[in-house]
Amino acid sequence: GQGVTRFEPATGHSQLFFQAEGLRQHDFNRSQSLEGPAGFLLMGGVNGLTLIDPAALRNPAPPPRPMLTGVMSNRGALTVQDGRVAVPSEGADITVSWLALHYDAPTRILYRYRLQPDAPWVTTEGASRAQLAGLGAGDYALEVQASLGDGRWSESLRMGLAVPPPWWRTVPALLVAGLLLALMAWAWKRQRHQQ
Repeated sequence: GQGVTRFEPATGHSQLFFQAEGLRQHDFNRSQSLEGPAGFLLMGGVNGLTLIDPAALRNPAPPPRPMLTGVMSNRGALTVQDGRVAVPSEGADITVSWLALHYDAPTRILYRYRLQPDAPWVTTEGASRAQLAGLGAGDYALEVQASLGDGRWSESLRMGLAVPPPWWRTVPALLVAGLLLALMAWAWKRQRHQQ
């Protein structure tokens, strides 16, 4: 197995411990473990026997909070201003990149993201980006979290995405179209009236 898990039956909470939390090694064999007096654990692993005092294990560090590293569209880089991105047009393909730093266990970092208002969480291992294809017009909120694989998730990185409608669905275009229709109806009625 990988690491040692502390399980608390009263709360149902579990924590994973690795070398960063004070273990000499992290690869143990399940069938080679023994609980000794005073709660000490003797565990066999690939590097020999390890005596573990559960009380001496450091609580794992909180998961690192992801930071935004870039936003690209199929037309080039986009600018983030006040936590929001103005997407150039409906149907654009967007790639959002982020990074969470954890020097003790960089390979353990997991990410999850969701595009609100209604998308479920998508969990990725090691991939620190989301590709959002063909977004329709509207306002969205991208939420990203990081974890060290122990079930605890970081505070969220949040970013707004504003996708404008195509030009022909904007208020000015609809007003011009309505005006043209009204003029055409008036001209048709006037022409019929003259005949």
